[in-house]
Amino acid sequence: MARASAIKALADARQSISGGRLLRIMFVYVLRSEKDKSFYIGSTKNIEQRLNDHNRGESLSTKSKRPWVLARVEEYDSGSLALKREKFLKSAKGRRILRNLTSFK
Repeated sequence: MARASAIKALADARQSISGGRLLRIMFVYVLRSEKDKSFYIGSTKNIEQRLNDHNRGESLSTKSKRPWVLARVEEYDSGSLALKREKFLKSAKGRRILRNLTSFK
């Protein structure tokens, strides 16, 4: 959970006023199930809240594989870029790359 707190602090710092506008930070995240070592890919504006939601069982697709830990987080300044990356990571090619990046087998 300490990693999630550090990520939230980073996001809070990056969402400061810059040039008169608020930066919108989006995260693409990979969760790893401690129960069966599977992983889940998603995107959010608030990574700490989203991890808590998954671990409380508030997502039907991840409820049965709790507890979850953050395995990887990527930060984007644009929601559209984050969603494109999430879609790619969910593809067959993206999952192969993700396995190499995160040592998932």
